[in-house]
Amino acid sequence: MKTTKFLVAFITLIFFSITIFAQSPKCENLQNDFLNNKELKNAAVGLYAENITTGEIVLDYNSNASLTPASIMKLFTTTLAMEAIGSSTRFKTKIAYSGTLEDSVVNGDLYIIGGGDPCLGAERYSSIYGVDIFDTWTEKVKEAGIKKINGNIISDVTYFGAVPTPGKWVWEDLGSYYGSQGFSINYMDNTYELYYNTGSDKDTAVLVKVVPDDLELNVVNKVTASSSVSDDNTVIYRGYGENDIVVTGTLPCNKTEYKVKGCFPNPPHYVARTLYYRLRNNGVAVTGTYLVSNKKYEGEEERTVIHTFSSPNVGTIVNYTNLVSYNLYAEVLALQIMRKTGKSLADYGKKFLGDRGMESGGFYPVDGSGLSHFDAINAKQTAQLLKHINKSKYGESFISGMAVAGKSGTLKSYKCSSDGKIKVQAKTGSMTRVRSLAGFITNTRNEKIVFCIIINNYDGKSPQIRNVIDNFIKAVGHA
Repeated sequence: MKTTKFLVAFITLIFFSITIFAQSPKCENLQNDFLNNKELKNAAVGLYAENITTGEIVLDYNSNASLTPASIMKLFTTTLAMEAIGSSTRFKTKIAYSGTLEDSVVNGDLYIIGGGDPCLGAERYSSIYGVDIFDTWTEKVKEAGIKKINGNIISDVTYFGAVPTPGKWVWEDLGSYYGSQGFSINYMDNTYELYYNTGSDKDTAVLVKVVPDDLELNVVNKVTASSSVSDDNTVIYRGYGENDIVVTGTLPCNKTEYKVKGCFPNPPHYVARTLYYRLRNNGVAVTGTYLVSNKKYEGEEERTVIHTFSSPNVGTIVNYTNLVSYNLYAEVLALQIMRKTGKSLADYGKKFLGDRGMESGGFYPVDGSGLSHFDAINAKQTAQLLKHINKSKYGESFISGMAVAGKSGTLKSYKCSSDGKIKVQAKTGSMTRVRSLAGFITNTRNEKIVFCIIINNYDGKSPQIRNVIDNFIKAVGHA
């Protein structure tokens, strides 16, 4: 009798497991229809989705294949940051002097001590940094009773040390606003703006101003107006000199002060130089010069700190990073992770995944943002990461910060939840011939589905593949 009962229980368990973990015929049909889209004929595709309310595998196709993820790589970077650094941590930038202060004279140097704050001076965080960090620093120097500095203004970048230009980024990305690798000292999102007036088709666009206007850029302008484009189609190439750039491509016709954004070539240098001149122009004499130092300070006396800026907390930085897919913040978070753990992003990430029972094979990050075509992850481990996020102590705040389809961030133009019957919160990824999407679907039965779609080398244009994905997500949510 006991044997019979055991067999019945065992068969029931097997039947239950098959029912729960097998892909439903309806979703399998949706998956096949998706893969049959003409845009995917020559593409490499990885799909995985799991209903974490019921345990059902919703989609599973090529889910272990390591593919180029584009910006969904940020999901790993931001999760690792929350785990390794902590959501409440803030990064500090200090103003301090070495030597002595006697009779209003500093016999030493004035330091800007970087702490890897990616947001320093960013306008969106003006409530933290004020309108102008250099005005604040100048006021604090004068409030400390300093009227003269017998030394230099030094950007101390020993926090991260020398940060090399990523060797596996595409050259045409390095000059754009999204191509900054991050530094110990960053400023205004490391972004400058070029403003152009454009005329008729094929006319040379006129560069009318650069903001900030003291960046000392040497601009070779090869931008023309084009009637065939409706938005920015320019590329900024770095030249042989640090401040040399070549701007090529096209902009829409008949525009006034059309904005193109690039990335600062050397933010720590700019910060030191700007503070140097701001002090001198406001009555504080400086006998030395301005420079960037990667040498650890080893003076006999400790430097005297006269002001500290603290960044937004990591949780806030993570949410903004994922909402608008901000590369700089992801890259600086990756540097912070490596500094805190003493491991490369790949080594720490693999250990993190493996220790928590997630897929660690096929995880090959080479940066924090996903800008490199050499990054590789797979759809299943991404979905597993999302499951981990969902049940983590920071899960609610993390997910609430993600873009919502049809409403916010990089998902604002998606229409998959326009009927109000489903909700999609996700991270997008896009670069040349790469499109990805990963996140959460709340379906028509109010069940939560984690999913990941990675597509490499699709045919057609970007709007076409976005519509293919958009329609597919809608269908999954209504299945």
